[in-house]
Amino acid sequence: MTTEKSMKRLRSKLAFQYALMTLLVFVVFELVFFHFYFQGLRASFDSSVISRASRLEVGVALHGRDFLSTFVEREEKSVLYQPGGELVMLLDGNGNPVLSVGKFKVTSLPMILASPFTVVATSLEGKKEEPVELRTYIEPIGDIASPTGYIVVGKSMESLKESIELVRFLGFVSLPSLLVVFWLVGYFLSGLTTRPLALYLSKLNRFTADVAHEMKTPLSRIRTLADVGLMKTAATSSDFRAVLERINESATQMIKLIDDLLEFARSSWHSLERTYTEVSDLSDVVRDVVESYRAEAEKKEIKIDMKLEPNLKVHVPDDKLRLIVGNLVDNAIKFNREGGRIFIEGFHSSGRCLLSVRDTGIGIPPEHLPHVFERFYKVDQARDRRVQGTGLGLALVKESVEEFGGTISVHSKLKEGSTFVVEIPTKRRGLR
Repeated sequence: MTTEKSMKRLRSKLAFQYALMTLLVFVVFELVFFHFYFQGLRASFDSSVISRASRLEVGVALHGRDFLSTFVEREEKSVLYQPGGELVMLLDGNGNPVLSVGKFKVTSLPMILASPFTVVATSLEGKKEEPVELRTYIEPIGDIASPTGYIVVGKSMESLKESIELVRFLGFVSLPSLLVVFWLVGYFLSGLTTRPLALYLSKLNRFTADVAHEMKTPLSRIRTLADVGLMKTAATSSDFRAVLERINESATQMIKLIDDLLEFARSSWHSLERTYTEVSDLSDVVRDVVESYRAEAEKKEIKIDMKLEPNLKVHVPDDKLRLIVGNLVDNAIKFNREGGRIFIEGFHSSGRCLLSVRDTGIGIPPEHLPHVFERFYKVDQARDRRVQGTGLGLALVKESVEEFGGTISVHSKLKEGSTFVVEIPTKRRGLR
């Protein structure tokens, strides 16, 4: 439960960080976008003022000054006319006002030609005069070198400011909503990211608990045996020897457990490092391993039969191959009956090397077969007390086989024995 809560907190934290980072990127993009968008609005606004002044200049040049009054009066009667939004002035050749149309009063008008500029005018609408910014453009009438007059068009910037403020307001108001949306997206994505981590931590916690339990058992036995030995005040040397032998067995079991755990650690690390270029001969490895276990087999009068094809080359390092074969042979001896037999076969089949290890031992119950490759799984606790084991051997074999693209399977019948079949590709993993 602690792991689950920690993963939820981690997921929420990652989602929040994702949302903040995404929102920051969005804000930067939004600022850049607004900068160019507002420049575009202002350019469009200036273009409309320039266009308006040019059309009025053409009309005055062709029809005289009366055109301006007639044109403005006609527009004031139009349903599209917006009173108070524009100032139109006619200046003579010296720049003196001749005609002014609109609800604005300009006290000072600089004679700036060829580009729009901003002037502050006074609105004549309402009881109180208010300053209004006008975007203004002056268009000469006739020859630019010696104009007969000037057309002045000023357009109130209130509509432009309102548009800009509206866009800014919408952008600001949308930030909290976007933060929530980004957080939800981040929560979903972080769930996909942390799911393998949560699974790994769950397995790690279970693995740690199993290790603690398995290491506690031999330690408890050592302590109990030591206490028993100390309590025997009148014990003989043979009694102490028996106690020491059992302590030695428990210590050996713990050493085997630690060795297997170290092998697991090396296996996980090497799986990231190996390039799988080393080639080993399965037949040679099997013969060497069987020879090393010959003495243990003879103690139980077990006969080992081998049938191996030559040149069984696989892209598996020698140490890994010995680990795989050694664990299978060791189990075949430990869980075999007195005077039993072990049959080992190695051969090629469809581009793969197959290794079969069959014993005539006690077998495995059907309900336990799906779990025999799990770490620390032991089929029969009574049997495990009689035959020392860590429950890690077959798990190591499975991980090692799969590391090189192979598979392992088991078939077993109670009181008849078990058969383990390993298949390893002859070609290097990753090649076709």
